Amino acid sequence: MNHNYAATAIPLLAGVVLLFQLPQLPDPEWSIIIFPLLLISYRLPKLTPLLWLLVGFLWAAFQADLRLSVTLPESVEGRDLQLVGEVVNLPQQRPSGAVRFLFKIESARYQGEWVNFPATIRLNWHHAYQPLEPDQRWQLTVRLKQPHGFSNPGGFDWERWLFEKGIRATGYVRKGNNQLLQQPSATLNGVRHQLSLWVGSIDTTGVLAALVVGDRQGIDTEQWDTLRNTGTSHLMAISGLHIGLVATLFFFLFRWGWSISPRLLLYLPAQQMGAAGAIFGALGYAALAGFSVPTQRAVVMVIVVMGLILLRRSVTPWRGYFAAMVAVLLFDPFSVLSAGFWLSFGAVGWILYALPDADQRKSMWVVMIQMQGVLLLGMLPLLLYLFQQGSLIAPLANLVIVPWVSLLVVPLTLLSALLHLFSLPGADLLLSFSSHLLQWCWPLLEWFSALPFSHFSTSQPTLWMVILALTGVAVALNRNIGWYRWLALSSLLPLFLWPQPRPSTGEAWVTVLDVGQGLATVVETHEKVMVYDTGDRFSSTFNAGSAVVAPFLHARGWKQIDLLVISHDDRDHIGGMDALLQQFLVVEAISSVPEQVDNSSYCEASNQWVWSGVVLQLLHPRANDGMRGNDRSCVIRIEASGETALLTGDIESAAETALLNYSPTAIDVDTVVVPHHGSHTSSTLPWLEAVSPRWAIIPSGYRNRYRLPREVVVRRYREQGVKFWNSADSGAVRIPLGSDESPSAWREQNLKIWSDRPQS
Repeated sequence: MNHNYAATAIPLLAGVVLLFQLPQLPDPEWSIIIFPLLLISYRLPKLTPLLWLLVGFLWAAFQADLRLSVTLPESVEGRDLQLVGEVVNLPQQRPSGAVRFLFKIESARYQGEWVNFPATIRLNWHHAYQPLEPDQRWQLTVRLKQPHGFSNPGGFDWERWLFEKGIRATGYVRKGNNQLLQQPSATLNGVRHQLSLWVGSIDTTGVLAALVVGDRQGIDTEQWDTLRNTGTSHLMAISGLHIGLVATLFFFLFRWGWSISPRLLLYLPAQQMGAAGAIFGALGYAALAGFSVPTQRAVVMVIVVMGLILLRRSVTPWRGYFAAMVAVLLFDPFSVLSAGFWLSFGAVGWILYALPDADQRKSMWVVMIQMQGVLLLGMLPLLLYLFQQGSLIAPLANLVIVPWVSLLVVPLTLLSALLHLFSLPGADLLLSFSSHLLQWCWPLLEWFSALPFSHFSTSQPTLWMVILALTGVAVALNRNIGWYRWLALSSLLPLFLWPQPRPSTGEAWVTVLDVGQGLATVVETHEKVMVYDTGDRFSSTFNAGSAVVAPFLHARGWKQIDLLVISHDDRDHIGGMDALLQQFLVVEAISSVPEQVDNSSYCEASNQWVWSGVVLQLLHPRANDGMRGNDRSCVIRIEASGETALLTGDIESAAETALLNYSPTAIDVDTVVVPHHGSHTSSTLPWLEAVSPRWAIIPSGYRNRYRLPREVVVRRYREQGVKFWNSADSGAVRIPLGSDESPSAWREQNLKIWSDRPQS
């Protein structure tokens, strides 16, 4: 290991990571500290790592400040804007018929006035009147909003993803003066688009288009599930593995071709020509993939390693590894926000650490088996931390599938693409053969995925568990230590056995999740959990059940749902149910619409459950009370050690009046989930006075089309002295009942520099 490069790369990485843990950017005046530190480290070389840490921190801060400085003016958010710009990358055709695409703004106008917003944005066009192609120039009428996503424990950080990709607003195309201004001439993205269409016309799996041009929209949800369950989803990303393969192929091809002529060797050694060929091959493949962020990282790594060969510098594996890390961090400090950065550098690092000198007497298969074992142990803590999911079948699946795909499918597919680009015969036949090769191995992947032990999920491990596990694996894989080194693998046990914190007996945690314009609430007791509503189904591929509720339950370590309550049948309350039921066993289910919920009973008032001293009591509806629609919503009162909460669904004034008549004392609670998202049809003054809560949570969507909560309702709660949270601003809100803890809002507790700030 080259300690000079390591002493640069590791503190540089630490500095970049440190910056992205902050809730806001530091004052630029702090950068002045770098000059005295530079002088001190010159005289005291031991302080050089501290200098590199500061360089990483300030470089990331500088780049982040540039990115964040491009902000959609609040005055035009949600208004009709007239944009002129260019379609970026490959548009994605959605199953609903809409088109999703990136758009680089050249000019923006609002009500005839120019708006300064030179950004890349993400748009949906639901009724595009003609197919979109890359690099087309359009005039569009759009509505935009600032980057904003759901904010929940265990959930995907959409705002971080947009920040990492440099997308500064999202929105949709409106009906209006939308017109194509200019068709593109021959461009790289145009070539990629035509290649994608050609590949899709022959290959029905959608996989080959991902391998050739990075277009993964043809891969359906079931295919992704198969790839994830078998630990082979990395095969669908044009990143380190495939670009490294192409670079290696071009290295040996150019070196061999150059060596044919002794005269050529007089001008340039074959090794250097091979390095130049490797760079050429990596750049060409990355160009086909549209220079996506993962391919950029991979190309930088290839250029660094091959550049050392071109410069006739000694290239040890560790030297190339750390030099590539430095180059990637300087080229793109935002890469540390991507799981791909940690997975690619982590995998290569473990291989270099555990298999530094592959025994030449061992067969290739023995070395590959050892490599898969190393990756299983080394990457497991990282995978559980990033995804809360691991695959036990991954070593075997990769041992079989990686050589098949990387050595057969990818080269033949790329060769067919080259033949097609140059209009040479045999392209269609070769691509069809590649497609058949892939289809031959796919049933094996599906069989691996269906095995009961193929994959597993765990709760969200803490950082100390991951560091402990990685340290233990490093000790176990160190061949300089005796057999007893394997005892260090016991450090993995906390990842699986460490219990998640639970409410004590007599306590309950009520968490109103941020599911946009909808409702999903989780009530946790010491031993059991209730889910009240499941949020909306936004499209055929995206719903709150799988995107928010299930990740929250997984992160909290719950294996089943003891009680599922579906308050009524509005889609924003029941839409995520089917997806949630695919992941969790439900012990008992109740609903006001039991005919729409499998194996459920009617949620009739007076039913109750007692869990570890916590009482869950149904207050509404009553049998034959004539309630319909929203007023039929199940209403549940929760009591834990004298503190109470009320879950109200979408009840309106009629149901509120009924509750006042037959449960006037029961509805007097400490916390209320505001009925019907703060609509003016609910939260009537007599009802609110009877409830008299200290805390209230309004479940609503950011800039929702219903304009909820209504200001008159918000004012009514304020006049009653109620402290309230709006999930659109605060994210998930947790109310602890029966304990000394205070309520907490997830967004407020987890602010990062890219986060949308909660409104005061």
